[in-house]
Amino acid sequence: MTDEQKLFYEELRKIQEFAVGFTMAQKDKYSSTEEMLEDITYDMTYMFCELIDGYRNNKIKYNLVNIKNYNLINDNIELHDWCEAFLRYKGAKNK
Repeated sequence: MTDEQKLFYEELRKIQEFAVGFTMAQKDKYSSTEEMLEDITYDMTYMFCELIDGYRNNKIKYNLVNIKNYNLINDNIELHDWCEAFLRYKGAKNK
């Protein structure tokens, strides 16, 4: 495994630990397991998009290319800015 790949997976691990820990610390606010899982997956997806966008680590910023058609998915947008528009998230309603 290359250093770049290790760095990527270290960042993913940090994201996972934060998302699970943050949600579990607030577990009493959830009325169902589904709501809790929505928040964990939302947080993980949002932070993963931040990682791609270059906001989580100053050594990382990626371009995301569909290798079937070579379209750049993050061309002229920040992926994390669109999460709330597409993903369910109980936490956003309670802020």
